[in-house]
Amino acid sequence: MPDHFFNFAVELSTFRVLQGFNAFGGSVRAEPVVTYDPFEARVPGRLYEFPVNVAYEAWISTNYNLPYAVDLRGGYRRFDERDRKNLMATLEQRFRPNDRLFFILSASHEFKDEDVGWVAFSDDDIILGRRDQWTTEIGLEGSYTFTNRLSLNADVRHYWSRANYVEYHTLLEDGKITYTEYTGLNDDGSSRHNVDFDAFTVDLWLRWNFAPGSELTLGWKDNIFARENVVRQNYFDNLNDTWASPGINSISLKVLYFIDAAKAAQRGKRPP
Repeated sequence: MPDHFFNFAVELSTFRVLQGFNAFGGSVRAEPVVTYDPFEARVPGRLYEFPVNVAYEAWISTNYNLPYAVDLRGGYRRFDERDRKNLMATLEQRFRPNDRLFFILSASHEFKDEDVGWVAFSDDDIILGRRDQWTTEIGLEGSYTFTNRLSLNADVRHYWSRANYVEYHTLLEDGKITYTEYTGLNDDGSSRHNVDFDAFTVDLWLRWNFAPGSELTLGWKDNIFARENVVRQNYFDNLNDTWASPGINSISLKVLYFIDAAKAAQRGKRPP
């Protein structure tokens, strides 16, 4: 690709830590001119013209030294395009009931209204779709320390992403998009590109430091992945259907043993 202007952005961020180790901050990021995405078209040399936009973000974080702490973050991105915007919110709660137990409960949600992205090739045309996209992630991770040598760690996570397409466009040579006759429908009238994707994962590790520098790790993983073209709205109904899908289980055992080469060599030189 010949030399081409791709992106320009201006960002301003600030934060402050208070006397009690609570903190807050925020940022503003603007792309004040039209920019160009060299990857969205999925064809080398073809560009997608990305609209002018500005993003705002704010966050607070409380003292991690306390038994309970919270991180809260929110964001909003507005585009110079019809009804196009992004909203984001994240909540993370940190619990430390005692010196042995620690866990984090997190939840995040992002909504992209009228987002634009590649969907297909039709004849010689590059088809981009305009879609509403929701992404939700719920997580629970924790650890329990039995002794200074033995600990248990767990991570449970559910990722749910949905995309509902509302219209389609053809990508022009200059990077702009225009009307297309492509409908994105199957013969039965259902959407060919709507997607509802779930990933439910469980990771469990037992770690034992049985000697200096040496470790035994026993791990168990359970992964469930589900994908369909029907976009669901109810979180718990969707979660129940995900649990009903087949999963992939695996167990692993890893042993790391530290050998002090210098001491081993000295022992080998000792007289019988």
